[in-house]
Amino acid sequence: MNNVFSFSILGKLNIRTQLNSAYRNDLIKYNNQVDKNRYVLNKIINCIRFCGAFELALRGHDEKENSENRGIFKELVNFSAELDNELKVHIQSAKLFEGTSKTTQNELLECMLDVYHEEVKKEIANSPFVAVIADETTDVACEFQYLCNGQPVERFWRFYVPDGHDAKSIAACVLNVANPLLDQNPNKLIAQSHDGASVMSDKNRLKTELQVLYQREELSTTSGAVPLSILLNEEGLNCTFQETLKLLSILITIPMSTSEAERSFSMLKRIKTFLRNTMKEERLSALGMLSAEKHFVSGIEYFNNKVIENFATKKERRMDLIYRKL
Repeated sequence: MNNVFSFSILGKLNIRTQLNSAYRNDLIKYNNQVDKNRYVLNKIINCIRFCGAFELALRGHDEKENSENRGIFKELVNFSAELDNELKVHIQSAKLFEGTSKTTQNELLECMLDVYHEEVKKEIANSPFVAVIADETTDVACEFQYLCNGQPVERFWRFYVPDGHDAKSIAACVLNVANPLLDQNPNKLIAQSHDGASVMSDKNRLKTELQVLYQREELSTTSGAVPLSILLNEEGLNCTFQETLKLLSILITIPMSTSEAERSFSMLKRIKTFLRNTMKEERLSALGMLSAEKHFVSGIEYFNNKVIENFATKKERRMDLIYRKL
């Protein structure tokens, strides 16, 4: 009986091999489709980023197929499709997920804000001190200012609607934002009202360092806190002049005045007026981020891929975006 069975399957692939081969082919086909889907979504993300960076309205007055003006975003996607055949095929044939609906726009904007926040958190974690700037209109725009590679940087965080508009409510709103970000090291949070004395561990050491600095001609002639901080870091003197660098970091981090908040007021007004958004819409913060931080976002490595990963894992999608492995 064994001989008969062996003779019958002689020269044929066994069932396991056939199944493995079929599964592998299906897997390759599936992952190729994921590649195409991610490519299309990448183009749609670029269109949203373009509209946000240049403060162009995503929604149109009439987005129906027969409308002559469906809004900048949809018209930009259609224009991109004319230059990209793969995107064009998707727009024309998509039945389950076209990627241009308001819901998808909002979800992608939320994912962009999440990716941006993760990058800002990394910078905050690596900075010695952080200052919080609250720009108040009918809501509160929260920004962080800190040192990054020896240079002072200011990053937009998001818009908030506090419980009230008195000082106590705004302070509570700001602390609710800052506390989770600085949970490991709350002492790095300084403000204009703080003198920074609590973080100066050795006043005598600081006095000695400053005496050395003023005695050295090449150091005493350096004008400004930022150039001096950069010089000490570049020359590898950050360990020698620890307290001086700490003091410089505090001086650079603390905002000189709150009048700079006017920049955010005008940005907020433009976004509300021209992008047709209200304070209650979550997309307002993401659009504000794309407008205010477009250069920073452009510098984030694999930003679109990170957005796609975030978008794909938030919930079940009607479009296959997650690769499968053997």
